[in-house]
Amino acid sequence: MSDFGDLLPGVTPLFNIDFVITRDDDWHDLLPQFLIGGAPFDLTGMSADLWVRPLFGHPNTMLHLTQVTGAADGILYDTAAEALMTIHVARATVNAKLPVGLWSQFAVLTDPSRRYGWNTREIWRGSLTVLPGLIGA
Repeated sequence: MSDFGDLLPGVTPLFNIDFVITRDDDWHDLLPQFLIGGAPFDLTGMSADLWVRPLFGHPNTMLHLTQVTGAADGILYDTAAEALMTIHVARATVNAKLPVGLWSQFAVLTDPSRRYGWNTREIWRGSLTVLPGLIGA
């Protein structure tokens, strides 16, 4: 679980989250539950985006995930009010878009209602390590 604390608007990113995936498999990660003062951070009405790039600040995006429902590639809100999200990317997308290597990734929340005083906020950044799979592609 990750605590948003005071949600200081000048502090970005709030967290460092690193992922390790294998090239011949789906990318499926349950994200840590975000908390404010020990209570779940309500994501209702907010959208989430995740970008994978060669380096932070690099103009080329290797993969961009948005909030989705069902089995599509993206960020699934398991329970928005409880701040539970899952990343799901199918193996075909992993193989097509993410070569073996060490990449940079970051996520942003957008809150059109400005409930917490901000519209768009980077919530984490970190690395994405893509390991070679057994099948190869």
